Parts: sequence; structure tokens; C-alpha cells
Amino acid sequence: MADEEDVLIEKDSKENFSSWLNRPFVGEELRKELAKANVLMVPMEGVRERKDLNFPSGTEGLLEFLKENARDGMVPDICIDDKDFKTLVLHDVTIILGSFVVTALLAPVVADLISEYLKKEIWPDKPEETKVDFKMTIVESDGTSKELSYNGPAKTFEKTIGTRLKAPKTAQSTQRLPSKEER
Repeated sequence: MADEEDVLIEKDSKENFSSWLNRPFVGEELRKELAKANVLMVPMEGVRERKDLNFPSGTEGLLEFLKENARDGMVPDICIDDKDFKTLVLHDVTIILGSFVVTALLAPVVADLISEYLKKEIWPDKPEETKVDFKMTIVESDGTSKELSYNGPAKTFEKTIGTRLKAPKTAQSTQRLPSKEER
């Protein structure tokens, strides 16, 4: 695993708040509640060919952390009814943080909070080699969306994501991070 490259990938996305709020599993009452959110944790679909919707282990703690540390105007929520919430525990050294849909304005704030969460809640208990898997769909004010996917060391998450979110929109769509030998 140490020989694998750590990658940040950016690609166009058709996903946005509306596409998630209009999924068949989102009832009318939940849709009204979720319409207030500008940070939305979304379920994993089709993991290991499963048909049910799942969230990674630790989702509840991360959502609680985001709510407790929300900056002004930030409204985090989860795109599932409480009765349908299921976690999928995968035993690996990779921490799956999950998938998020966020407004472009809040993307850097959410990334900072997740970095803080990793340092305070996860990092003290995990080995140095811990990897993070994270996806964030960023919805621009004009309705277009980009998906950022990060799979790499927890220790470089903040720098990598933070650098990309501060970079101009014309930045490379795929950034290869230096291998352990190159660092």
C-alpha cells in the first residue's frame, strides 16, 4: 500500500442538492427538512454490489462534529430518514469519510472542519499510515458541479484539499501527489 500513489481527482458532476433531494428514498417530509441544508452527507450507493444505501462507519460522529462546529450559516444534514440509516463497516486501514454535497462557498469551511475532525477524533487512535477516502461534490452558484475525490494519507488531507479549494478553477483536473519516496 505504501507504493500506491495518492490522488486527488476532480471531475464534472451532474449531482447537486436537487438530484439528491429528488431520489426515490427521500420522502416529502424529509425533502422539506433537507432543503434547508447547504452541507449534505449522502449515502454510498452500490458498494460491493449491494442494493441498499449505506453510510461509512463513523458517519454519526462526523455529522455531530459538523453540527457542533458549524460556522455561521452552515447547515449540515444527512440525506436519509432515521429509520433507513445503515452503516457499512469495512475493515481496512482506510478511513472512509463519506460523500458530501456542499455549496462552493462552504467547501473550504467543510474541508477545514473535516481536517479538524481527523486530527481530534481520528488521528490520535490511528497509525501513521492511515489513509482517507473522501468525496465532495461542490455546487457552484450557477448550478454546475464538480466532484473532488481524495484517496491518500490522512496526514496530507488538509494540505491537499485546502490547496485545491484555494486554487483557481482552471487547475489541473487530476493532481498526482508525490510518492513517499518523492516526499
